Amino acid sequence: MKSPANTDVDALAGKTIALVGLPADQTAALVDAIRQAHAIACVLKEGDSLPVPSKGTLFDVVAIDAALDWDAEGTDMAVLFVGDAGTIARWSPALHDQAHDFLIAPCDPDEFLLRAGRLVAAH
Repeated sequence: MKSPANTDVDALAGKTIALVGLPADQTAALVDAIRQAHAIACVLKEGDSLPVPSKGTLFDVVAIDAALDWDAEGTDMAVLFVGDAGTIARWSPALHDQAHDFLIAPCDPDEFLLRAGRLVAAH
């Protein structure tokens, strides 16, 4: 029997995870972890835009720097906020939803995969 942690990480296989506005050093470690989980990483900078597909979702999980000004409550995507305690606190209303979670930066790649996997499974 698989442990719950492995099951959560296994849920990421084949999924696309966007990393938005995160520091370069942290992004590199997370991209490696995402690839090891057999998922696809898409690294975006603040202000980047992509065409939105007519069917389906653009990403399975969006991991975003909590300091960025973004309307997370208006999205249908699972969102993982990453930042210091002060920036995370401003997102507390959005975090009461099963499709949103947070990590205090700098975050451990294994913890990142666990949280992202839980979001995918719940969404």
